[in-house]
Amino acid sequence: AGETSINLRVVNPGAATGEATNNVIVVGNEDPTAIIIRPIEEMNYYSDHLIDFEAEIQDPDSDFSELEGYWFSLTSGELDLPPSLDSNGILLGQDLLPEGEHRIELYVIDTSLHSAEDLYSNIDEIVPQSFVQITVGAANILPTCAITSPDTGTTLSNTTVLELAGEASDPNIDASELTVTWSSNID
Repeated sequence: AGETSINLRVVNPGAATGEATNNVIVVGNEDPTAIIIRPIEEMNYYSDHLIDFEAEIQDPDSDFSELEGYWFSLTSGELDLPPSLDSNGILLGQDLLPEGEHRIELYVIDTSLHSAEDLYSNIDEIVPQSFVQITVGAANILPTCAITSPDTGTTLSNTTVLELAGEASDPNIDASELTVTWSSNID
């Protein structure tokens, strides 16, 4: 990038020469950069729940209106998400993914230089600007819980210390990830 001289020299058979020089300014065209904000690798995702997709795009050479972002899953192909960025360079969308492992790749193109068709025809040769690996589980099944103490119908004095016990489980996640709360109609 910067000012560059272009020179042309011609020599005839009699060794006479002519020269011409033009100065041009070359501007850089850096590739856009992208940071995937969501989805997050450590989160639980389910095949029956929409997954949030969000990325922050930067490009020092282009206005956000000239950029488009395309999301791909190596398992499912192109995701059905809008390619346009907002005025702050944020790319947003939601989509469902089938159960399984997904490498989510984000490709950003400068539409003043390339088209989506360029991307699709060369997808195997282009390196994504960002990617994330996520696991999508089966449909989210309701957790279960049961009060094991006191038994229903137990009569207690208002001075008795009440011992509460219960159990909870979720077929999708480990019980240690559950949030359990106790309440009553008195408090």
